[in-house]
Amino acid sequence: SNEYIQNIEKNKDGDVIIVVIKEIQNNNVYIYLRSKYKSDNSGFNYINAVIYGDTIKIAYISSDKNKRNGNGTLLLDALKEYSKKKGIKKIYGEMVPNLNFISYEGLRTFYKKNEFVIYENSNQIEYNFDFFEE
Repeated sequence: SNEYIQNIEKNKDGDVIIVVIKEIQNNNVYIYLRSKYKSDNSGFNYINAVIYGDTIKIAYISSDKNKRNGNGTLLLDALKEYSKKKGIKKIYGEMVPNLNFISYEGLRTFYKKNEFVIYENSNQIEYNFDFFEE
């Protein structure tokens, strides 16, 4: 596997966040956030994704959902940046509400804010790079 730091950002809490990319065999990509100051939170903020040709599927996303500190957006931004570098044309996945953390409505708001298209009948989400090219 190949692991490297993609970015260092600040979240809305003012915490310094290290964005780490880990490429694992079988086209799996693991993007996670590490706090510069708090060692306990690295396991809670991550995206697991799989590359299929020129698309990438979000298999799982986990963040401090009830904190609204911007970590989820940092993860999606990192996935977009990674995908762009790899020549990916589309990011997609499915909205799966977790009633302990986030509702369907909360997920819709989150993905819409991050420029994903939502297909209401299937809960499918999609981000197309062709569409957003400057």
